[in-house]
Amino acid sequence: MSREFGWRTRLNAELDRSRMMPFAWGTNDCCTFAARCVLAVTGKDTTAAYSTRYRTAKGALSTLKRAGFDDLTQLAAAHFEEIAPSLASAGDLAAIRSDATGWALGVVIGERIVFIGPEGLGSVPVTDAVKAYRVG
Repeated sequence: MSREFGWRTRLNAELDRSRMMPFAWGTNDCCTFAARCVLAVTGKDTTAAYSTRYRTAKGALSTLKRAGFDDLTQLAAAHFEEIAPSLASAGDLAAIRSDATGWALGVVIGERIVFIGPEGLGSVPVTDAVKAYRVG
């Protein structure tokens, strides 16, 4: 899977669109947000089979388990090369710890990782990443 021409413009458009959407499990949570960002970067939807089948944090974890993954990092690793967080660049995915599901996935944009959570779109320093994944 490679990055498509114009991916930065599409990723920025996705960030703007996501900023306007309220958080909702299964439709606008960290996993569906990360999937939309990957789609913007690569043109490929790698998580369609796992999303929109749940409405709660518990449901999200159950969906992952049914798909054969213990957590979001295993899902990400099934599709992307795991890299050291210090090597992550714009458009890559990064994972931090989350109280709700154990992990939260976000997209790297320079020195920040953008995530979606109950409070909406937010960011943390890329140095907070515990794991990272090369997209494209």
